[in-house]
Order: sequence, then structure tokens, then C-alpha cells
Amino acid sequence: MKGQVLTNLVVEFTKELEQPDSEEVEIFEKGIMINTISSQQTWELFVDRVANKKGSGIRIMIISLEQITLEKSLRLDFLAINNEAEYEALQAGLNVVKKLGGKSMKVHCDLRLVAGQVQGEFEAEDLRMEWYLNQVKHPSRGEYHTNGPYLDGPNSLVSQGGTLPNDKTKAEKARRNAPRYWLLEEQKLYERSYLGPYLLCVHLEAVETLLEELPLGTLGLPFIGETIEFVSCAYSDRSESFMDKRRSMYGKVFKSHIFGSPTIVSTDAEVSKFILQSDAKAFVPSYPKSLTELMGKSSILVINGSLQKRIHGLIGAFFKSPHLKAQITRDMQKYVQESMANWKDDHPIYMQDETKNIAFQVLVKALISLDPGEEMEFLKKQFQEFISGLMSLPVNIPGTRLYRSLQAKKKMVKLVQNVILARKHSGFSNVPKDVVDVLLNDSSEQLTEDLIADNMIDMMIPGEDSVPVLMTLAIKYLSDCPTALQQLTEENLKLKELKAQLGQPLSWSDYLSLSFTQSVITETLRMGNIIIGVMRKAMRDIEIKGYLIPKGWCVFAYFRSVHLGANHYD
Repeated sequence: MKGQVLTNLVVEFTKELEQPDSEEVEIFEKGIMINTISSQQTWELFVDRVANKKGSGIRIMIISLEQITLEKSLRLDFLAINNEAEYEALQAGLNVVKKLGGKSMKVHCDLRLVAGQVQGEFEAEDLRMEWYLNQVKHPSRGEYHTNGPYLDGPNSLVSQGGTLPNDKTKAEKARRNAPRYWLLEEQKLYERSYLGPYLLCVHLEAVETLLEELPLGTLGLPFIGETIEFVSCAYSDRSESFMDKRRSMYGKVFKSHIFGSPTIVSTDAEVSKFILQSDAKAFVPSYPKSLTELMGKSSILVINGSLQKRIHGLIGAFFKSPHLKAQITRDMQKYVQESMANWKDDHPIYMQDETKNIAFQVLVKALISLDPGEEMEFLKKQFQEFISGLMSLPVNIPGTRLYRSLQAKKKMVKLVQNVILARKHSGFSNVPKDVVDVLLNDSSEQLTEDLIADNMIDMMIPGEDSVPVLMTLAIKYLSDCPTALQQLTEENLKLKELKAQLGQPLSWSDYLSLSFTQSVITETLRMGNIIIGVMRKAMRDIEIKGYLIPKGWCVFAYFRSVHLGANHYD
């Protein structure tokens, strides 16, 4: 909407220029071309490009009559040489200026060949250059434009019902290019991309409509996109700067390019809620390549559909069982008391390390019934190696971070497989004592031993990362607010005295009865934002609140902007 307001503003305040009688063309050094139509007032268009073996991108900058500067960067979805990329930038810039009502402009480009061809000094001998030159001089003649300069051969066959053109040159070109295309029965034409997937070919008018419906934003550099800026901000003391900057420029929903995919980023509560509540027909899980490779194809984070629902249902029901709640309550009290017994007044206490040790042991026991000992210490050591590779570069060769993490996971999976094997030899109890029992008791053939072992490792992540960090943050937040700390202490001491008088141990329901304590937990979850968001992939074109999420694009539901938004919380 902000972009549309700016467009309307430029159009309304652009003075109507008289139709020129002549055209003046001048050439400057270094191939800089200034193409002007006689007038005292002109728009200015600057075009630039980058093209190499890895991809191509263009950048345009427009200065209006009122000296308003508009900038836009685009990634080309096909490999292009420098001249082709420069023509793409020139064509895109001319189209934008035309839409904004510009009738007189100066165009700056730094390729001598392109400048000379447009001005008639050089001939366009190459068919691709000839096509581009024709588009720039006569843009109304273009019919199709997607994933490359032209679809002359295949498109001619589509329009002529599969008949080759009479011209031998065009017929040969059609035969040569046709194998790259696929025509569906409903007359939808697809082209095979350089990376393999087939891309839908659409009419130029449809392309413009789709671009207008997409949220505002920029895709950044070719291939890299805005990933570097996103990651660097996340690890800085200004973690919100990436999102805040783009929210102020483009609104709560905007487009970007992170972790190798064009992405729609949502910082809007309603849009994010819709994404989270949608089924697999609309969105499926999507994560960075390093994370999916480390987790594996059978990870509960990656799978979807009936298998995911089955695993979620089994594990969710077990975690709600009275047996497990009682076990976790006892183990938590036991490990906390053991940890505090080792504290000394003259030594610093590292709370995150303490909470990490406690939470990991409690969670591992709930998953595979492993008690403290040598195997637990081995598991902790390997898990540290494993988790350090979750956000690493997707390069799996000896010596890399990802490779070491995968090796550590293999060792942990072997340990869990030994637990599963021993459990099968000893037989199953009627009442499952851990998650392994729950999944082994299921009759579904989809729940293989390898799938169970892999997912046990993945489900240990909260015990090593998110839960310990939240516990540490709770201590920090309470230390910053003495009033809240005093109220929390009084509430818990009162319950402890009551249970002592009754001669009963603390239970799960006792903790739930502590209303202020529950509020502290909820507020810590909100302010801590350990899980900053989730990534999904659109399985079809989806429109939410007027925003278009194209099929195949990723969508990032970002929670921190909602949880920390001044409009929602004080």
C-alpha cells in the first residue's frame, strides 16, 4: 500500500508535458548513453547489472521531476550475459517510468554495445540482441517474456497448433528449443529451468499483474539475496534492525530473499496465524538446506501429512499423561536439588549451564529413559557437536561444520538404536514409560526404527537450547524486577508450607495452581522469543489480506515483531 501511495503521488504531481517534436541522442565516454527527448524537464533513469555463471541481477534507479529517487533490484530467473542483463535493466526501467507518467527522460547505461545498438551506431547481429533491441524500441510488440529473452520456437508451435513455421531458420530454432518445454492439456506452457524444475510461462500482462499483487520489498543480490544482512543482524545487538527497517519501508508483510529462496516475510499477527493454521494443501514445512540435511528427510520438522499428524498425536498424548507429568515433576526437583548442592558462595554460578544440564537430563529420560552416567555424558558431548551445525553452510565435506555435526548425529543415533534393540528384547510394558515405548507400540509400519531413532535426537534440541535459555531469561527478568521476584517467592513459599503441613510432595497440578508463576512463565515466553518464527513453503498461490504468496515461494512467519509490538503490549 505504501508503494502504491508513492506511485499515486508521483503521478499526480508530475506536470503534463507537451508531446515532443524531435528526439536528441548524445554519446558520452565509457559507453554512457543519454537518450533525451527535447524538453526542459526530464526524468533520469540509471541502469546497472551483474551477470556471471552463478546468476544475473539488475538494478534501476529513477529520479522523477520532483527529484524523488526510486530504486529497485531484481534477480533474473535465467542465466544471462552482461549485454542481456543490461537490456533487461533498461527495459524494466523504461516500463516503470512509462507507468509513472514520464514522457521525457535521460537514460544512463555503461555498456557501449547496448548504447550503440539503441542509437543505431551498431547493428544487432545476434538474434537475442535483436530481440532485446526490438523490445526497447517497440515494447508493444512483445508477446511473451519469461525466463529468457524469447520463447519464439515453442510459443509459435503453441499458437499454430503444433505446426512448424514456414521459415527454415525459425523452424530449426523451434525444433532445437522445444525439448525444454512442456505443454499441458489445458494449454499451460512450462519451461525447464537451469536448476531442473519446470517454470510456468505466462503472458507479459500476467507477469505485470503478479508483480503488482506481490508484497513490496526487494530480493537483494542474485542467489545470496538478503541472507547475509539477515544473519548478521540476528547475531548483533540490534537483532530487530533487519525487520524494523523493512517494516518501515514496505509494511508488515514484505518480500525478501533469504536462505536461497524468494520469501514472503510476515510480521502481521493475522497473516502469521493463518499460515500456522493452514494444512499441507496450502503450506508445508520449509527450512534452510543445512538444517534439513542435518535433520534428515524423516524428521518431524520436515515431514507433513498423515505421518506427521500420527507422530504429533502419539507424542502429544503421552506428554499429557499423568504418569509422565509426575515423573518430570520428581526429576526436576531431584536434579535442581543436586545442582544447588554443589553451589559455593565464593564461586560464580553460570545459570545457563546449570539449567542446560538439568533440562537435558529431564528431557532425555522422558524420551529414552536414560539416567545420568557415562552414556548420558557421551550423549551430551555429541549433542553439543550436533547442534552447532544447525545454521551452518550447506557444505558436507570432511572438515566442515556440517560434516562434523552429521558424524556426531550418527553416533547418537547408534546409541538410541541400541536402546530400541534392548527394549525389543526385553518386551514392552502395557504402560509406556517414555516416547520410544509409545512409538514402538504403534502398529503403523511407517514408524520404522530408523525414523524413531532420528526423531529422538531432533526432539532433544529443546533440552539443550530453548528451555535452558528461557529458564535463564526468567531469572534475568525477575532480577530486573524486584517486586515481581518478591511476589513469585511469596507465592511459592506459601505452597511449599502448605504441602509440608499435609505431608505431600509437590505435584504437576500444584504448579499450575500458582497463577502469578504461570504469568511469569507466559511473559518470559513472549519476551524471550526463543523461536523467532517458522518457515513454510506455499503449495499453491495463496492470497491473505490482499497479499499474494506465489506457489513455490517460502513464507517466514516472524513472531518477534508481534510479541514485542507496542500495539499489542506495553
